[in-house]
Amino acid sequence: MEQSQGMEECLKLLKGQRDEQRLAGLLLATKFCKRDDHTSIVRVYEAIGSQFLDRLLKTGLGVVESNDEEAYLQLSITVIAAISRVPEIAQSKDMVSKIPYVLDVLKRGSGNLVINECYEFLFLDLLEDILVIEGEDEPSPFYSVCFMLPFLCQLTMEVEGCRILARNKGLKAVVDCLIKLIVPNSRADDKEYGIIFLACDTIMNVLLKKEETSVQLDDCSVVHLLTAFACWTEFVTQPSVTMMASSICSLIFESTSEEALLTHPDFKLRTMNNLSQLITRSLTACGHYSMSDDTEAEGDLYEIVTAGYSRWVHRFPRIKEAVKGEN
Repeated sequence: MEQSQGMEECLKLLKGQRDEQRLAGLLLATKFCKRDDHTSIVRVYEAIGSQFLDRLLKTGLGVVESNDEEAYLQLSITVIAAISRVPEIAQSKDMVSKIPYVLDVLKRGSGNLVINECYEFLFLDLLEDILVIEGEDEPSPFYSVCFMLPFLCQLTMEVEGCRILARNKGLKAVVDCLIKLIVPNSRADDKEYGIIFLACDTIMNVLLKKEETSVQLDDCSVVHLLTAFACWTEFVTQPSVTMMASSICSLIFESTSEEALLTHPDFKLRTMNNLSQLITRSLTACGHYSMSDDTEAEGDLYEIVTAGYSRWVHRFPRIKEAVKGEN
């Protein structure tokens, strides 16, 4: 069955008079609706109708008696999580009204798939609020962002996820969190490094998709992040740190120049010199990343640095001279 034919059959069933038809339509919807196909998701949402979706969810929770509560619960949560990927739907009163029911699902416990989809739904509805939660002893939402990083890293693996993060001011929150983690903390433990790399991966996911999303870091975030990397990597020289920091810097350099950075009041010449040394170290590491599978990840980052270097080096004379001097 072709995609378009399958979708039309799905919509026809969803508009049917009998519950059996609508349930069959929902099962087809989970097959034919791709995560980033917002047009199809909206059509499915409009065809389902709010009342039927509410009834399906309540049946799964046992509010309405049924012999297949678990199956109805899983289907309803899957559908709710899927349609909430469209921002306009996630922010609607209809979806917000379902939050108490989803919280009930979490309280009662269920399979891992259902639990994960519950969290996805809640994060998509409440992401902006979660990212601004401040603790009693912190002036910024540091701990809430750290808690969210595994989800944000996964979310930004897709184009729409990057847009969602940026739209909810999440990208700046992740950048601020990373800066706080690495400056002046040059001796992070294994747990902190795990959080640091999750933040780096999240930022990199967004930067790698900037052509598709038109999402970019603001000037202040760029300057503060580059400054943090310059300070951090001056003392921390592990290959994984060098390659991660230099690859993000390389992606940032695609959208700016040495001249533009040095005209910013918060960007210092010493920072530019440190970044020059960072890029030089990463480029001269070529031989290390083709020798074993253990360094495959660093090798991928090396490719990002080298590919970017050829595109922006003419705008960064100090980096060019530093690399030339090393060779």
